[in-house]
Amino acid sequence: MATVPLGGDLELRCTATGSEAPQLAWKKGLDRLGPGPVHTLRTVSYGDAGPYTCEAAVPSVPGLQRNDTVHIVVEGPPKIEDPEPVFGREGDLVRLSCQAQGHPLPHITWSLHDVTPEDSGAEGHVNSTVWVQMTPELANDGVRCHAHNRYGEAETSFSLRIRKIMFVPTVPTAHPTGGPLAGPGAAVVAVVVCVLVLLLVVGCFYGLQRRRHLPCRGGGEKRSLTPRAGGVTAPGGATELRPDGTEQSRGLLSPGGGPGPEVSVDLGGCRGSHGQAGPPGLRQE
Repeated sequence: MATVPLGGDLELRCTATGSEAPQLAWKKGLDRLGPGPVHTLRTVSYGDAGPYTCEAAVPSVPGLQRNDTVHIVVEGPPKIEDPEPVFGREGDLVRLSCQAQGHPLPHITWSLHDVTPEDSGAEGHVNSTVWVQMTPELANDGVRCHAHNRYGEAETSFSLRIRKIMFVPTVPTAHPTGGPLAGPGAAVVAVVVCVLVLLLVVGCFYGLQRRRHLPCRGGGEKRSLTPRAGGVTAPGGATELRPDGTEQSRGLLSPGGGPGPEVSVDLGGCRGSHGQAGPPGLRQE
């Protein structure tokens, strides 16, 4: 293990011997850093900490390979990652996580005294988590996370933001067992009903207008049941067409054998184009 202060420089050197001169290379984890027996770290950060491996291989002998690993520790004061704002509704439980780097591992404390943090750490990192209830007081004051070790300390603050609840009116929907229609279905039904009612009203109005303007059937034709001279003789009498356009029948005899009284039948029920129609019937002249 090799220790280097935060911001310092470190040189890693590897040597190997064999029947043939081996080829040397450094890598960190799965990342190859380059060939050669020396690898130099300058202005190291906490991200440079970890295992470094030197590999020695003889190209003329396939499979002949040796390696050795050294662990680099970067010592220094805590460094805390800045947290993102935390959103939630009033009364919700929200999770706050504070992460810090440093060696020795920093100790983390919170500005809240009624919480129990859950701490975990490895490879120069420490993580502390608490659960808090979202309140307007916490949103105004914020929550602070503090980390410290023998090299120094660091602190950060969490920004809590309360989401406002928006009430959206709901539209009743159709239920499988029956219920109010919703959306386009209700509009279609309403339009169909309105059209049917309109057609019914128009039909009734049209029928009334037809009845008020019906033409007089028969043209005011009047038939009489008395004989006429020069007309067409029918059995038992004759039919006469008068100058006013009416027909009369002559052939009904009086008891004495002479012409009987004239009887006219009004078939049209009308008294001219501008007159009012009267009920059909018999009249004796």
